[in-house]
Amino acid sequence: MSADTAAARIVTGTLSGKTHVILTPIAKIGMRMHGLSPQLVVKGLGLVSRVLPSGSTEANAGEPQEGRDVKNPKTSLPLKVLTFLGDRASKKNQEHPSR
Repeated sequence: MSADTAAARIVTGTLSGKTHVILTPIAKIGMRMHGLSPQLVVKGLGLVSRVLPSGSTEANAGEPQEGRDVKNPKTSLPLKVLTFLGDRASKKNQEHPSR
């Protein structure tokens, strides 16, 4: 979904008084799955969180870090797969991190 379409749907939903605006079909499926079997969805999300980097290393000892600074060879391929669409959108919209 393009950023313009998403923004228009969010604004329309907000102005009409909706408390939730679900943008994509996958999100709708996820909401319905969570309604039918919340425990299964929570366990699935727990498995996904194991693949993502922790955000802390021995060097920073638990201090918050920028997501772009977290590099872990063990999780780099799954992380690239999970963030592919977001990375592509940021390049298209020229949203480069400032350093």
